[in-house]
Amino acid sequence: MDTVQNNTPLLFGIGVLLLMTGALSVYIFFPPKGIEVAPAVSEVVVTEEEDESDNYAWHAPEAYAKVVREYEVVIPLPEPDRIGSVPVETALANRRTVRTFSEEPLLLETVAQMLWAGIGRTSDDGKRTSPSRGGENPTALFLVAANVSGLEPGLYEYLEDIHALGLVRYGDHTADWETITKQTYPMNAPAVILISGDMYKQYKRYGDITERLVLQESGHIGQNLYLQAETIGVGVVVMGGFDTVAGQEFLGTPAHEPVIYLVPFGNVAE
Repeated sequence: MDTVQNNTPLLFGIGVLLLMTGALSVYIFFPPKGIEVAPAVSEVVVTEEEDESDNYAWHAPEAYAKVVREYEVVIPLPEPDRIGSVPVETALANRRTVRTFSEEPLLLETVAQMLWAGIGRTSDDGKRTSPSRGGENPTALFLVAANVSGLEPGLYEYLEDIHALGLVRYGDHTADWETITKQTYPMNAPAVILISGDMYKQYKRYGDITERLVLQESGHIGQNLYLQAETIGVGVVVMGGFDTVAGQEFLGTPAHEPVIYLVPFGNVAE
């Protein structure tokens, strides 16, 4: 009598395996909503979209001419030290931000050295202490003197070509910092440098990258000021947090010459 082999368990197992394989295929190729299946190879696709925002708002008029300011009172400054005694590596290692200053007045020699370090002239053909693309030099330095020996309190522009100060107006402007910055520490500084930039000057030559160039060059000046302050033993802070409209109105410059940095400096408080 032949024995009939029972294949039911084997067939059942094969069927279950096929069902599981089918279900897994559906899950992979048609995943449920809310579940993301990571691809085998990740790829970042960058698409270029037209940027309709006006990132560079300063478009120079065809008849643009640089604003030339003339001053009735021009104050010559002491000649700057061009040799120094502190290696640049030491100044870099020791550079720190200082926000609290002593009541001791700044020497006029110290103020002159700082201004020269920012954008001072270093050669007869117009080279400066800070680099500028194409030698355009669109930046300007203004000084607010509050407690500087030998200098009346007031607002001045640094005239780098002749290393002198042009008087904008006399007066104690300490209280103006509360309106411009909403912060307290510029108010205890014996002097503040304001860096402004002419957003029109380079436009015909460089187009829409003009604003970027002016901001970059202001950064060069800020670093010069930090390093010079370290070598002559004064404290400095470069500030970007302030009301730009109030700053421009304070200087009395055109709208296309905004204030970019405020740089309070002075003798360090013990």
